[in-house]
Amino acid sequence: MTEQTTLSQANPTPVDCAPSDTSLETWSETRMKHVVLAAKITPRQKATAYLGGLAIGLLSYLAYNWISSIEFMAQPNTLIAKIPTTEIVQLHPLSFVIWQSVSVVLTCALLYLWCRMYRFRHIVEQGANIDGLTGICSHRMLQQVMDTEVSRAGRYSRDLSVVMFDLDDFKASNESFGHEEGDQLLCWLAAHISSSIRGVDTVARYGGDEFVLVLPETADKAAELVADRIRQAVEKGAGRKSALNAPACTISAGVASLTDDIKTRHALLLAADVALYRAKREGKNQIAVYEPGMNKDYRTNSARLKTLLVDQSFGAIEALSAAVDAKDSNTRGHSEAVTAYAVALARKLGLSESELENVRAAALLHDIGKIGMPDAILKKPGSLEQGEWEVVESHTVVGSDILEKIQQLKTIIPGVRHHHERVDGMGYPNGLKGAQIPLIARIIALADAFDAMVSDRSYRKAMPRKQAIEEIQRCAGTQFDPQLVKLFVGVLDEQPEMDSQDRAA
Repeated sequence: MTEQTTLSQANPTPVDCAPSDTSLETWSETRMKHVVLAAKITPRQKATAYLGGLAIGLLSYLAYNWISSIEFMAQPNTLIAKIPTTEIVQLHPLSFVIWQSVSVVLTCALLYLWCRMYRFRHIVEQGANIDGLTGICSHRMLQQVMDTEVSRAGRYSRDLSVVMFDLDDFKASNESFGHEEGDQLLCWLAAHISSSIRGVDTVARYGGDEFVLVLPETADKAAELVADRIRQAVEKGAGRKSALNAPACTISAGVASLTDDIKTRHALLLAADVALYRAKREGKNQIAVYEPGMNKDYRTNSARLKTLLVDQSFGAIEALSAAVDAKDSNTRGHSEAVTAYAVALARKLGLSESELENVRAAALLHDIGKIGMPDAILKKPGSLEQGEWEVVESHTVVGSDILEKIQQLKTIIPGVRHHHERVDGMGYPNGLKGAQIPLIARIIALADAFDAMVSDRSYRKAMPRKQAIEEIQRCAGTQFDPQLVKLFVGVLDEQPEMDSQDRAA
């Protein structure tokens, strides 16, 4: 990698970094071009194919005649020396010309087919790596770039920041001026960002109207300067052309950097998304830098969660479960603790590795439906009213609806949806009884209830461990599966330090 300077040094003051009209037009014309797609079979390649065809034809023709002669001659060992190449050609001139012509045609046809295969293979690769509308990196390519940069930053202890941009009120603009105008706006913004960064930086389209900028060797303050410079340029609308006289647009941005608590690409993107949410919530057209504690105000929807979880990685699942836990300081670490209990019980049951992975993922995301719930309900110190209970109980359905949209996570939906069912049929959301409740849900129900009892809550203090175990045993056959209760108590007896270690972690 070439020697780099920080962006704050390279650009100490905000400037108008908008590209000129000419550069925007050039960007529009060339953004979908690629050296592989534009390449055609050159005259030199054609000449090589013709000469290759002639050589193959000559050699194959001579070989055929020699072999034919060997079959009918009495002295094959001296045949090659006695029959020169020129004599073979002179004996059969017409067949030689036909043979050579066929060989050249076949060679050229094979070359053409190979070139088309090579070209279309790269078209497929480009389609996956390049966004079809804006010509910048796609979501898939972004994940690969971030994997590389996060690994490099961690290995050499270097800075790495990301900026997540979002067009303010883009939906309203689309409805007012049409989707064609919206597409032009997205292309214009992609051109602006791409022309404002270094060669080592990467800009990608993250979602419909969201872009992510990856800034290697850059701390959060320098990244904030870059983001604000781009924001100011977009607000001015320099270089933007609109056939419908659409008003100037604005963008909001969230900045996040690698830290001791943010070590993976999933956590980094989630932190940037949380900061972006703060910027939008505080009035839009501004920049927010991620700080610990921002998660408590985080709200999202199923489309956003699908984007965050789409690659079926536990890194993304863990980052998102941490965001759920962070909404309430009393439940911080709850998902990890429930996961530890659930996996230990599943191992005691002798489940397979794939089933253990499903238990782990479901336990981590069992409360995912709470991510959009009001803090006033989640942190209420007293008892909940009927309507508030209904909101809380809906988190199982909301969570399963979110996961329903993600093909890779459908196997864990039963654990998320039914972990509040009771074996006596008095649970929610479907009132299932006994064996009707999926095993994964019965496992998580035990782990969830036990960790809740041994942890402080806004409405009560933690129960002593012994009392919590007694309560679990008392509810065997009514709330919990009695066979699982016996196994679970055995797990707790075998690992008496488990809950304290998990909570500390």
